[in-house]
Amino acid sequence: MRLETLTLTSRDLARSRAFYSAKLGFRVLEDLDGQSFVVDAGSIKLHVDKDGAKSPLAAAEPCLVFMTQELASRCTQLRDLGVSVDGPRDGRAALSDPDGHPIILMER
Repeated sequence: MRLETLTLTSRDLARSRAFYSAKLGFRVLEDLDGQSFVVDAGSIKLHVDKDGAKSPLAAAEPCLVFMTQELASRCTQLRDLGVSVDGPRDGRAALSDPDGHPIILMER
């Protein structure tokens, strides 16, 4: 058994799609009638559903951890795209998506 898909909620689907595709560079696999989308996040699919009623996000929402090469240059690239990034420090950097889901970047 292996995890194939992780689902998150978003209050603004277009903003989240732009973040995951344009800023993080993940390829959109599916767009499901403007109610959700799926991106290829490496070895897992990330499914983002529209949920306008969920505010603020529950503490139980997952933290996304992505491995990357050349962490410092990735952080610079994200900052150039307007993403607030804390780090890198000790081989990791922290940021969040537009809905506040925490994201950690770790250097491979």
